[in-house]
Amino acid sequence: MPVYYDPQVIYPRVPWSKTVYPHVLRSLEFWLCVAAHAALVVLLHLEYMRLPEDKGTLVPPELAAAVFALAVLATALLTVNCQHWNEAVTCACAQVGEQTRLFVQELQSSLGRVDEVLALRFAAAKYALAGVYLFFFAITGGSVTARGWGELRAKGLLDDREVQFLESQYSGDCIALLHVWAMWAAQEAAADPAARVRVGPEALA
Repeated sequence: MPVYYDPQVIYPRVPWSKTVYPHVLRSLEFWLCVAAHAALVVLLHLEYMRLPEDKGTLVPPELAAAVFALAVLATALLTVNCQHWNEAVTCACAQVGEQTRLFVQELQSSLGRVDEVLALRFAAAKYALAGVYLFFFAITGGSVTARGWGELRAKGLLDDREVQFLESQYSGDCIALLHVWAMWAAQEAAADPAARVRVGPEALA
C-alpha cells in the first residue's frame, strides 16, 4: 500500500509497518544477499581479490561469476515471493466480492418479501456494492479518481450529495464508512415492525 507523508507523524513506524519493508528486513534471503555483497566489497578492499591491470576495466571472471550468481539468486527469490503475494492478493480480492455477494443474498432472502423495507434493502445493497467498487478503484493508486466517482454516480450506487461528502468532506476510510452505512440500513430494515411480523425475530437476529 502507498504511504503518504504526514507532518504530524513524528515516527512513521505504524504506516511503514503496513508495507513490504518489514517483510523484507525479516527475510533470511535479503541478509544473505547483503552479506555476500559486503564480503565481495571487503575482499576487494583488502586486496584478497586483485583486479588484473592488463585487462583494463574488464571484471575478472571469479568476481563476475559471484555477482551473477547473486543476481540470479535474488531474481529467483523475488519471483517466488511475488508469485506467492500475487496468489494471496488474488484470493483476498475474490473474498471481497464473495462476502459482498453473500451479504446481498442474505438481504434478499431475509427481507425480499417485505415491501415496507424495500428502499432500505436497496440502500444497504447499494452501499455494500459501492464499497467494493471503491476498494478496486483504490487498490493500485491509493485514491479514487474523478472518473471512479463518476462511475459510482452513473451506476446509481451513490448520489451527488454522498459522492461530494466522501470525496471532499470526509477524511477517513470511505470504504469502512460505506460498510457502516450499509449495516445501518440493514439494521433499520430488520427493526421495522413489518419485517419482524412477516419474517420473524429469529431470522433477523
